[in-house]
Amino acid sequence: MECTVVAHRSSSDHIQHTPTTSGQSPSFLPLIFLSLLYASQDQRNITDEDYMCKQQEKIMVTKSQNNTHSNVWALTLIAVGMVLQGVAKSVRRPMTTSYIDNNVKKTQTGKYIGIITAIGIFGPVVGFVVGTMCTKTYYDLKETNLSPEDPRWIGAWWLGYVIFGIAALLSTIPLIFFPRNQRKKPNHEEAIEMNEGRPESWMKTMNKKSEGNQAMKEIKKFFSSLRRIFQNVCCLLLLIGGGLDMMASAGLFSFMAKYMETQYLFPAWKSNAILGTTTLVALSIGTLSGGMITSKAKLKARGCLTYICLCFALVAVFHASLLMVGCKFPAMVGPEIIPSRITYINGTIVPNCKQSCSCDDSKYLPVCSEDGTNYYSPCYAGCKSKNGTRYTDCSCLIAGSTVESGYCANGCNHKIIYFSALLTLSALFGTMKIVPFSIAFIRMVEAKDKSLVIGVTSFLNSLLGWTFGPIVFGKLIDTTCLIWSSSVDSEQGSCVFYDTRQMKILNFSVSVGVSFLCGIVITIALFVLINKENSKKYQAVKTVYHPDTIRQ
Repeated sequence: MECTVVAHRSSSDHIQHTPTTSGQSPSFLPLIFLSLLYASQDQRNITDEDYMCKQQEKIMVTKSQNNTHSNVWALTLIAVGMVLQGVAKSVRRPMTTSYIDNNVKKTQTGKYIGIITAIGIFGPVVGFVVGTMCTKTYYDLKETNLSPEDPRWIGAWWLGYVIFGIAALLSTIPLIFFPRNQRKKPNHEEAIEMNEGRPESWMKTMNKKSEGNQAMKEIKKFFSSLRRIFQNVCCLLLLIGGGLDMMASAGLFSFMAKYMETQYLFPAWKSNAILGTTTLVALSIGTLSGGMITSKAKLKARGCLTYICLCFALVAVFHASLLMVGCKFPAMVGPEIIPSRITYINGTIVPNCKQSCSCDDSKYLPVCSEDGTNYYSPCYAGCKSKNGTRYTDCSCLIAGSTVESGYCANGCNHKIIYFSALLTLSALFGTMKIVPFSIAFIRMVEAKDKSLVIGVTSFLNSLLGWTFGPIVFGKLIDTTCLIWSSSVDSEQGSCVFYDTRQMKILNFSVSVGVSFLCGIVITIALFVLINKENSKKYQAVKTVYHPDTIRQ
C-alpha cells in the first residue's frame, strides 16, 4: 500500500510552484507478514479427504480467535494505508489541472488534461496484468498440489503491493531534482487568462508581504471560494451528476472481475487478464480521445455539457445491451438445492447426503456430475474416494456415476466476446466525458476558484464513488446469493453460489438508471447555463441601447 506525499513551496510573482519532494509509506510490510503468518496455519495441510463423505463421523468445530484478531489488524492496516493514499492524492489533481490551465491556451487545456489523465488511468491496466501473474502464484510462493482453478487457491495478492511500492519509491527520486520554483514569463494573452477574475489589488499584494494573520486570511478565502462554488447552480448540478456517475462506475467496475467469474465460471486470473487487456485499455483511450475532441472542437462550458449528455446516453445504451448477454442459470446441490429448492434435479430424487455424510459447509469444493449437475462438494455427492481429478464411489448418484472437479461447463463461454465488446464500448464513451467535466468546472467558476473546485470534485468523487459505490453494489450483489459458505466457527462465510441472472439484472439496471439520472441532471445544468448566458447578453444589449447611455 503506497502513499505519495507531495510538498509545495510558496510562489512569488510570475512563479509557478511545482512538487519538490515525495515519499512512500511501506505500510504493506506488516500486512504481508500477517498474511503469511496466519494463512499458513490453515492452508498448508489441505487434503482431499476433508471434502469427502465421512459417514457416522462428528465434525469438531473450534473457534479461532487468532484468525479473527489477525483479520482486524489486516483491515486496520488497509484502512490506514488507503487514508494516507487519499491524503497524498488530494493535492495532485487540483494542482495539475490549475497549473495546466494557467500555462497553456484555453483551447489546449483539454488536450493536456486528457493526456495526463489517460496516462494515470493506464496504471490499472498494468496493475491488472501484474495482478494476473500474482494471482497465478500461490500466496506463500511455495509449491502446492492445488491449481489456480481450485476454489481453495489463494493467490499472492500481497506481491503487487511489494512490486508497485518499490516502483513508486524509485519514481519519486527524479522529483528531488526539480527546482523549488519554476519561473514563467507569460505573454499578454496568457497574463489575461491567469489574472482573469482576480481583483485589481491582487497585482499590488503580490509584491509585498501580507500583513496581519495570514492563516486567518487564507481560511476566510477558502470559505469564500467554497461559498461561491456551491452558490453556482450549474457547478452544483455538475458536482451532483459527476458524483452519482462515479458512484455507479466505481461500484460496477469494483466487482466486474467477480461478475465475470460468476457469470462465465472463469478463474480469478483469467477474469483479471480479460478485464485488464480490454476494458481498462479503453479507459485510457477514451480519456485521451475526450481531451483531444474537447481541444480540437474548442468546446466551452456549453459545448462540454452537451457532449457529456451525449456520452451518458451512449453509456446507458451499451449497459442496457449487456442485460441481454449472459449464461444460463445452473443448478447446484448443496446446503440448499438450487434452483428448485426441492429434492428433484432433472426429474431424479436427490438423497439428503449432508446428514449421512456429515458434510461440513465450511468445506467448499464444487464438482460436476455426469448429468450436468453441480455439487457443493464431493461430500454432497456422497463420494468416498478419488481417482485423479474424478471422485468415485458416490452414494448419492446413480450407481457407477462419478463427479469431476470444478463447475459443469455452461456452454456459453463464447458470449464473453460480446460481453467484452459491449463493456469496452461503454468504458470508452464513459471516460470520454472525464476531460469535458474538468473543462466545464474550471470555465464555470472564477479563475481563483479553479484549484478548489477541482479539489471539491475529487473529494466528492472519492466519497460517493470509491467509498459508497462499492458498498452499494456489494450489498446488491449479496442479495443475489443463494448459498453461503460457513466458516470454521459456524459463522456465515462468503457466498459460493449466486443467482447469475438476478446479479446481471441488478448490476446493469442500476447502472442504466444512474446514467439516465445523470443525463437529466446535466441537461438541467445545460439549460441553466443557457439561460444565464442569454441573461448576460440581454443585459449587455440593454446597457448599450439604454436611453441614458445613448444621451451620454
